[in-house]
Amino acid sequence: MNIHPSLLPMFAGGMDKNVHEEVLKYGCKVSGPSLIFIDEGADTGPVILQKAINVSEGETVDSLKKKYRKLSRR
Repeated sequence: MNIHPSLLPMFAGGMDKNVHEEVLKYGCKVSGPSLIFIDEGADTGPVILQKAINVSEGETVDSLKKKYRKLSRR
């Protein structure tokens, strides 16, 4: 299993702060962690669970990562 920092399939293959940066660049209003089974592809395994995080106006990569980490630890 693996936790990816976006709501897959969006931003599959990215890692850590790069994913949060892409979420902000794209203008997403919602993001969040995806728990997936690992397969041979990059973030292409079946999704087990996803949780949503609201992306606030003025959000930064670091503040979004903080929200993500708090929720993904659950």
